[in-house]
Amino acid sequence: LRDPLRRLEEALAVAEAEAIPRPEAAEARTVPVKANATSADVARLQGDELYLVAVAPEAPEGELIPTSTSWRFGAYSGGGQALAGEVDDPAELVAAAGDRPVVAHDAKALGEVPANLVFDTELAAYLLDPARRGFPLDELCEERGLAVTAEDENAARAVLVHDLAAQQRGQLNERGLTDLLNDIELPLVHVLREAEKAGIKLDTKLLEEAAGRIRTDAAQLERE
Repeated sequence: LRDPLRRLEEALAVAEAEAIPRPEAAEARTVPVKANATSADVARLQGDELYLVAVAPEAPEGELIPTSTSWRFGAYSGGGQALAGEVDDPAELVAAAGDRPVVAHDAKALGEVPANLVFDTELAAYLLDPARRGFPLDELCEERGLAVTAEDENAARAVLVHDLAAQQRGQLNERGLTDLLNDIELPLVHVLREAEKAGIKLDTKLLEEAAGRIRTDAAQLERE
């Protein structure tokens, strides 16, 4: 019903309500980056929480299949330096995190959900504004005036996850949504990822029988 609601608001000339304040962009802070980092460097990163970003291999322009199988990543722990590098599988980053508290944006995108996932900025954005159409990290940060300058874009995004989570935690607490996130939404991430990995089983014989009945009914309707 989102699109009918949009048309209704336009017809009534009602301005869209802003669920989250959108300040002007602040001056971007600069964060040093250690390039060519490995999962071992992630494991050694000092800090109370680990902020992770992983990006799947991308196909070159005009191509259908990526030429590289490596995943690019960014990692940050709230300290002075961020990490940037490549891994063969994002699960390496999750393994490097171990039992350490992890914060991510769409934790399922890491392949394996961290054992101690303590915050997910995508889930938090949904709880704060459930009628929104999408929750891209860059868009959410831009709306909040968050900006980071770093030599690697994924390292910068890991720092942005840190900054965004800091703001969202306060707002979730103010609205009484913290328990909902911790007790329901975050545990559900593990369940959903396991469901994605397992997939679904189809009864192809039953589906073919149903398709046959539909084709027969369609042919009869055409004759009529």
